[in-house]
Amino acid sequence: MITEVESNIELTQASSIEECRQAMHVALSSFYPQGYSTAQQESWHYRWFEDPTFLPERVLLAKQENRIIGGIRVKPIILGRRTQFYDCLGIADIFTTVDMRGHGVASLIVKFAIQLSEREKHDLIIGVARKRTDGFYLKHNFFGIGSYPKIMMKEMRASRKFRQCEIGKYTFRPQAYSPLFNKMYERCYGNVFGRTIRTDADWKFILGSLNYNQHQCLGIFDDDKLVGYVIFQQNIVMELSFEQHIDGVTLVHDLSTLLGHDEIQFDISPLHAIMDINIGCEVSVIQRECFYGGHIVKIINIENVIQKFILRDEVRLSHANEFSFPLSYDATKLLLGIHGQFRATPAGLDKFSTMPFCISRIDEF
Repeated sequence: MITEVESNIELTQASSIEECRQAMHVALSSFYPQGYSTAQQESWHYRWFEDPTFLPERVLLAKQENRIIGGIRVKPIILGRRTQFYDCLGIADIFTTVDMRGHGVASLIVKFAIQLSEREKHDLIIGVARKRTDGFYLKHNFFGIGSYPKIMMKEMRASRKFRQCEIGKYTFRPQAYSPLFNKMYERCYGNVFGRTIRTDADWKFILGSLNYNQHQCLGIFDDDKLVGYVIFQQNIVMELSFEQHIDGVTLVHDLSTLLGHDEIQFDISPLHAIMDINIGCEVSVIQRECFYGGHIVKIINIENVIQKFILRDEVRLSHANEFSFPLSYDATKLLLGIHGQFRATPAGLDKFSTMPFCISRIDEF
């Protein structure tokens, strides 16, 4: 367990589940100063304590005279980018008590999380920041990385392909976790920068969390064969995976019937396998950038990130000897393809392709 003392504030890892419970209630009071509901408390309890990676020491605390005045929750995550895999420390739910706001407590907590990430030798530290914290993480050399893509499919009923498809070929019904989910997820999200590596326990945790945020998961069936799954809310699809030889046009048609809309919004990267299908309707892709918040990243191990990129990108070793890359923080940000600045970079970098970053909303921790 790590403990540090700064400005009469003790920074430490939680030592027990009971201390974590106390921290969670302090966090709830910070997030909901007017009071929180039983449903909100149950949702937080699930997110904190049912996560398969949970350990008491992954709740970092700021204490003054033995009173919890702030904290942050951390968890290990593996993020994929094609065949590259980044060992990350995720941060979430940073909080301080109302009376300690404006006293630099949050900054001390973030510094403590960064130190932990450095000691554990992660590649990146990544977080999902609330809008009201925009700009805060930049003070600690984080930067916004998210592209927040939306794929819009419209006027599907007017499509000739849709009129010719086998209506009702696919059915949707509740389905408990199956290892096929992960196999289809890896296939459909294999090119997505921001996909997470999920264990069976991770899957069960994710599917259980849907009960707390009005999302629904249904299996996709061709007769009695499981061929995919969809996670959605109203007409917004949060996640979609399917087997290789699926009839994509019919799938989208039947999905629109399920959702009861002629327009579907997919909160999915344009590098998802669905974009390989000629749907035959109007398809548009919307992406945006938020440098100040949202999905935020700090590079911890610059050399390791660069080496993974050089050795595993599509140019691979054949061009490595032509590539001289400076071991600097700003250059490594550009290497990850941040904010369209890719071409104005050191010589040789234009041999590599940029990719928009997109972590699934159901993976937001």
